[in-house]
Amino acid sequence: MARLALAWTIAAGVILAFASTGEVSESGASSTGATYSRTYHQSLLQSEGRSVLIVLAIPVVIAAIGAFATGRAVYRARLVSACVLGLGCFLGMMTIGLFYLPAVGLMIASCVRAGTCRPAPRLPQ
Repeated sequence: MARLALAWTIAAGVILAFASTGEVSESGASSTGATYSRTYHQSLLQSEGRSVLIVLAIPVVIAAIGAFATGRAVYRARLVSACVLGLGCFLGMMTIGLFYLPAVGLMIASCVRAGTCRPAPRLPQ
């Protein structure tokens, strides 16, 4: 499930970067006195520039930490990843945070699954 959360963050980042997110209306007058009006749609990448890719890559990196953790650190890495993704969703709730909310749920589910799949500790004999 952690890798599914990673896939979700990648898909959300790609969709947010390239999907039409805003509408721009321009109007004005030329030097000859003719007026014009133009309306077109812009993606987040077009309106904010390439620097927005860094912002969209942050949730991917956070989810990747939880998805590719191995050994004894799996539970902790996924728990930290879920908490940081959740905090990011809360802070970015009015902008892009809601798009990453399913990844938080998937990371929490993978954290619970990693916590319940641990082998029982052996008692000394």
